[in-house]
Amino acid sequence: MAPASRRRTVPASTPLWAQDLVRDGHQRFFEQVYLDFVAKLDAIDDGTGGTLLDSSLVAWTQESGIYTHDAIDWGVVLAGGAAGNIATGSFCDYRNTAVSGNQYGQAYPGPYPMYPNDTTPEYSWFGLMLPQYYGTLLQAMGLSPEDYEETSYGGYGPMHVDPDYAQHSAGVLAAAHEMLPFL
Repeated sequence: MAPASRRRTVPASTPLWAQDLVRDGHQRFFEQVYLDFVAKLDAIDDGTGGTLLDSSLVAWTQESGIYTHDAIDWGVVLAGGAAGNIATGSFCDYRNTAVSGNQYGQAYPGPYPMYPNDTTPEYSWFGLMLPQYYGTLLQAMGLSPEDYEETSYGGYGPMHVDPDYAQHSAGVLAAAHEMLPFL
């Protein structure tokens, strides 16, 4: 497996060794915990001709996108089949690369308020919403949207529609109750 990306999410003044330490820790966790767990599920016969992994859905992601604690521009790995309700094994990029911005909702080339000496531009690309991803996982495991939706926007969990997330179109917000395409 190739090393994780060296995409920066910390100020340029942070030593490269510290960035490598965090990246390598994430890589080790993915390989030694997540993949190990998935392999163990795949080795257990479920009694129906499949494995426990076939009826499970195991998600791996970081808590952050390109910015710390920001639910934009996430990478997600799914394993399992959710009892045939979801297809894993594909790369799906749900970002809209025509709409860039950042955690402040706009193209923001820096310096960032928290790192005034760092003028390195970093952008996120707004696409489908995180609550739609969560709703997709819940639907894949057999729940209907009526079982978990809390707002009129759909999906699972709070929907951020404040100015920080103004880059999401009305169509993206309206589709939040649907399963993600291609899965």
